Formats: sequence, C-alpha cells, structure tokens
Amino acid sequence: MGHVARSRVSVRRHTQRIGIQIFLVVILAASAADTAYAAESFDFSCETPVTVIQQFDGEIKYDCIVENTGDSFLQLYYEVQPEQNPINPGLAIGFHPQPSNIFLEAGEKQPIVGFEVPPQVPAGQNEISFERTITVRPAEGFENPVEARQATITTIVKDLPVNDETRVSGKILDAQTGQVIEDADLIFRYKKFERKTFSQGGAYGADLPALPYLMMVQAKGYELFSGEIAPKSGEELKMDIRLNRAKEEGSYTLVKELHLDSGAWEGVWRAAVSGNGQYFAFGVGGQRVKTDSYESYFYLFDASGKQLLKMKAVDEIRGIDLSYDGSLIAVSLGYSQFGGSDIEQVEKVMVFRKDGELVWKKYAKNSAFQEVRFSHDGKFIAAGDTEGYVYLLDATDGSEIWKRFTRGQVRAIRFYDDDSHLLVGSGDDHVYLFDREGNNEWKTYVHSWSYGFIAATPGNAFSAAGGHVGYLHLLDKNGKDMWAYEAEGGFRWAEIGPEASFVVGGTRSELAFLDAQGDVLWKGYDSVSGWMTKDKRYIISGNQKGELELRDTGGTILWEHRTPLLEPGMDMRFSYISDDATAIVGAAKTGDVYFFAGEISSVSPPLETGTSTIEGNTEIADAPQAQSDAENLPQNNLWWMVIPVGAAILAGIIILLYIRKKK
Repeated sequence: MGHVARSRVSVRRHTQRIGIQIFLVVILAASAADTAYAAESFDFSCETPVTVIQQFDGEIKYDCIVENTGDSFLQLYYEVQPEQNPINPGLAIGFHPQPSNIFLEAGEKQPIVGFEVPPQVPAGQNEISFERTITVRPAEGFENPVEARQATITTIVKDLPVNDETRVSGKILDAQTGQVIEDADLIFRYKKFERKTFSQGGAYGADLPALPYLMMVQAKGYELFSGEIAPKSGEELKMDIRLNRAKEEGSYTLVKELHLDSGAWEGVWRAAVSGNGQYFAFGVGGQRVKTDSYESYFYLFDASGKQLLKMKAVDEIRGIDLSYDGSLIAVSLGYSQFGGSDIEQVEKVMVFRKDGELVWKKYAKNSAFQEVRFSHDGKFIAAGDTEGYVYLLDATDGSEIWKRFTRGQVRAIRFYDDDSHLLVGSGDDHVYLFDREGNNEWKTYVHSWSYGFIAATPGNAFSAAGGHVGYLHLLDKNGKDMWAYEAEGGFRWAEIGPEASFVVGGTRSELAFLDAQGDVLWKGYDSVSGWMTKDKRYIISGNQKGELELRDTGGTILWEHRTPLLEPGMDMRFSYISDDATAIVGAAKTGDVYFFAGEISSVSPPLETGTSTIEGNTEIADAPQAQSDAENLPQNNLWWMVIPVGAAILAGIIILLYIRKKK
C-alpha cells in the first residue's frame, strides 16, 4: 500500500509539473507575442504651448523627447517644419541633435531641443502665435517595423505692458573716504530686460518695474559691485553704495594691427596659440562672401605680430591647432563644396611645418572636419567630422590609430593634461570620454554640441561644456552633471577656476561668472571669446563690437580696448592673454588682428581694502568676490571677530561678579 500511495503521489506531482510547464509555455507564448508586437516602437512628445514675453525673453526654448519603448535598437531621424521662423524667416533658429539622426537602444531616451529668437509683436497687438511641426521618422531599414510620429508646437509671443512701479535711489560713495563718486554706471538686469543709469553729483535714481534684478555698479578706478535686489511695487528703496578702490590696473599699448586677406570668407573663424605662447595661427572661414570662389587662408604669426606664414586653402578653415612648440600646424577644412560633382574632392585634414612644408594630408571625403587638436606631447592628433566620427592619428604620418562613432557631428576635442584621455563634444548633445585606446568610459548629456571648447581644471577633475542652446554644464571626472546654468544665447567659451571654485563663460548676450554651485556672482555684456591666465587671476574677453575687456575675477575692468561701433557685427572671435599678462591678442571676423603689449600693476599708493557695501532700507545679497590668492581680510569682516570676542569677555566678567556676590 505504501508503495502504491507513493506511486500515486509521484503521478500527481508529475501531472502538476506537466500542468505548470504547459502554463509556462502558454505564458511565454503570450509574452513572446507581446514582445514581438513591442519589439520596435517609440514614443514622441513635445512641450506645448511655449509662451515667452517679448520684453524679458531673448530666446524661445523648445523641449521634446523621443523614447524607445521596444526591446531592440532603433535608428530614427527628425524633421522640423517650417525650418525658418514663419513670421520672420531671418531670425536665428537651431535644433539639436545635429545632424538630425537619433540612435536609441531599448529603453533609451533622446531629447530634441531647440532655440529661436522670438519675432516682434506688431504695434497694437498683445500677442502673436505660430505653429511648428516636428516629425520623427524611421531611418532606412526601420520603415516597416515603426511608423512616423508627429508633434505640433504652438509658440506664443506676448507683448506685456511694463510699467515703472518702484524707485531705487541713493548715493555712490568711496568706501575709504566716504566721498561721492562721480559718473558711476548702474545696471539693473532681469533676464533680457535691462535698465541703465549713472550717478550725478554722487547721487543716482532709477524708476523700474517691480522685478528681481541683478544690480551692478561700476566706476573707473573702483571694484565692481554686484548684488541681487527685489524692489516691491509702490516701494522706494534708499540705498547708498560704497565702492572699494581697485587694487590693480592694466596698461597696454597696441604694437601691431593687421588686416588679413579673407579670400572668399568673412574673416577669422578659428585661431590657436602654441603651448609655449610664442606662436599664433589664424584660420579664415565662416560665411562665404564671394560666391565665385571657395579659397581661404591660414596664417602663422610670432608673439610680436610678425607674419611668418600665409597659406591658401581650397575651402574654409573649420579647425586649426598648433603643436606645443609651434613647429607644426594642423588644419581641417569645411564642407562648402558638397554636392559639386565637377569639383575634385580634396583632403580635409592636413599638417604643415611652420615654414609651409606639407607633412601629410588625408580624408578626401564629402564631410567637413570641424575639429583638429594636437596632444600636449605632440605625438597625436585628434580630428572630428560632421558625420560623427572622432579619429586618433599619429602626428608624424597621419596613420589612423582608431576611429569611433559619437552619433553626432564632433564640435569639440580636448586632451587630458597627460594625454591619457580625450573629451569629445558631439552633435548628439553629449560629451564623451575616450581613453587613448578608444574605449568610451562615459558620456553625459549637455543639451547641444559644445561650441568648439571644453574647459577643464588641472588634473581634469572637472570639465565644463556649453553650446548652441544656451546651457553651460559642469561635469566631474566621472561624467556626473554637477549643475547646468541656462543663459540667453549659446556659450562660445568657458574657463574653470581651481577645483571648480568658479566657472566663467560667454554668450552673445552675457558674460557670466558663476560660483561652485552655478549661481551668478556677476555679469558683463556679450562675450563671444575669452581666455584666462594660467593662475586664473585675470580674464580677457571679446564682444560683438570687436572690443576687448580685461577683468579680475571680481569682475572689475582693469583695461579695455573700445571701438566706436554701436551695433554688433565685428565679433572678436579670438581673445588671448599670456600667462604673465604682458601680451594680449585679439582677432575679429572682419579679419582685423591686434597685438597689445603691457602689464597689470598695483595701484599706487597702496590703499586700505574694504568690502563694497550698501546702506539703506533694503537687504541685498552681495556677490562674493572670487579671490585668486590670499589677501588681507576686509576691514568690515574684523567686526565679526571683535564682536564674538567682546561678547565672550563680557560674559566672563558677569560670571565672575556673580560668583563674588554669592561669596
């Protein structure tokens, strides 16, 4: 009986196992059917409507997202219609990624972002609106599994009445003497909105809309004052501001002014300086102004401004770099000859000796090479093209060591200090880190391709990248996005302070100096190029009027080269200051190049230092001053030591008296 019972139990268990197996087969079959159905699919959506205020917003920002909801790889591309602004086709507009390819692994997302300068609301109207359709389609080979998806974005531009509802007034005083300061400039900024005034007889007054402002006060020979205020409607703020005298000033003389032959193009597009600071290379490119020609030039100068080389190229110079000692010049060409079947294809990457002798050339293909960079030791060259490939080459003969695909046009390359890794900014809106063997260690989203630069701290613990859509990102050594600062206009350059204690960068709308958390300490006007001394004490920047401004890290202007231009149009596309601050070089898109010589010196006689302060009926957050080296503590800060010490002494006396009284 026991044996029969055990057999029956065994049969039941066997039957149960069969039943479970059948059930699992059914579930797996159903799951397989679902998987087959969802093997290739994606979702696409955009934020809409998008509303901007004409008086405050200098750009319209668009945000869309594509998500691979299937379980296999997808390749897509997107189209934007209309490509130009439907109200004013001449306005600037741009969408990313670039080119418009989208590569998605299962579950991966890819933002599509864009910017657009808003059209003006016609007089007599309160708002205007327009629509734009973005279509995401399957790439070749994915047409059958997935269908195209569309999203329509409605953009609303409002013209709101901006009335003066508050007043800010007071005196501008010398922090050391208490005397009034004549002709101080005051600037009140909220986003695009700005009001300017100046002091007369040491007094100032400004009628303003009730908005949160970054208030800046600057006067010749004094440190910049910068702080935030938020005047309320119907309120009058009485604020006396005491400015510290500047401790340094710059004195520079123009030693050489040149006008370069631009060939068929508009002027200097890219420039480079050798690592030893002895040589400068300038490449012509940008917009083609002679439709019957494609020729361009690149030049080599020494630090005195003497021309050493002028070489003609058959297309615009999109990338240029110098070896550390200036003995080699690497150039890469653009893509203006695309589609010309009657035009012979030419090599796009070339290396020359400083006497003009060709060392090697390669890559005769229908693609522009936007970037070319020497390693610090001069043994390697990294190049990047518009198809999305980054190449590591042997600098001696151009032989290819490796080639990697980054999914978007390569617009920035930076070697680590020890040349062990490469930071690469791609048009798929990511920064990549490759080791020297070509292994991709990480990639991080930064909104758009980096605009020809990636900044880094010594040792490469931190890097900064910013680009077309107007975001500046700070990344750590592992690619973690520490913060992102949003500005009006795309970032053209940036520099990082020691241990990422600050980041400074420029756009067509602002020069922004940010603290370690990405908060604004001070701002300047537009800045399309910039450089810092190696000790990170001084900043040179160039604007859209062909001007140069030399500042310390507190924002104080120590020296300036001005032009009589009232409107932008002469971009200073290259700004440089030597590490010892004795040489300044600028190059503009008009082809004008300037060499200055001079120095930064202490103001004599030495003055006691203090802190720019404010007195009145409102609180203001003083922008911290970034210090480049150890300085004496401000006199005002002594009170923070005296008061606690005095309080401690007073408490001790009271306790002693109490003990004696008890006795």
